[in-house]
Order: sequence, then C-alpha cells, then structure tokens
Amino acid sequence: MEQAVRTDAEFADGLEPLDAIQTPGPEAIGLFRRAMEAGDTALRQRFKADEPVESLVRDRARLIDAVLVRAWRLHLGDSARDLALVAVGGY
Repeated sequence: MEQAVRTDAEFADGLEPLDAIQTPGPEAIGLFRRAMEAGDTALRQRFKADEPVESLVRDRARLIDAVLVRAWRLHLGDSARDLALVAVGGY
C-alpha cells in the first residue's frame, strides 16, 4: 500500500491550538499534552488502517519535533533564534 507523504499543512492541523499559547504554565502544559494525545490517536488510527510503518515513524518524529519547537519558542521567546535545541539519541 503506497501512502502519500503528508504536507506540513496537513500535519500541523492538530497543532494549531499550540500556536495560541502566550505564556508557560499549567494551561500550556495541558495544551501540549492534548496535542501529543491527538497526534498519538491519529497515528494509532493510521496504524490500524495498515499504513506503512515508515510513514508512521517519520510522522511521530515530526509530531515531537513540532511540539518541542513550540515549547522551545514559548520558553525562550526571542532568544530561541540565538540558541539551538539538539536531540541526541532520538525519541
């Protein structure tokens, strides 16, 4: 079964609530958790629909990357441009 690669716009649909977060705190943490849960649910549904695991692994990494980037920017603000977030070891 061949699966088309999802575009960034399609992938980002579930992350839109994160773009509205203005300040760190319990509400922000809840939104981050819900975004991860929604992403996991979507990936699980795709798995059950027999989508190739390579696509699922790639999109799981993209989900985590997108959430981490938003959290990074939320906590560092303008300083985020001058610093790097480096993942070593994967997730």
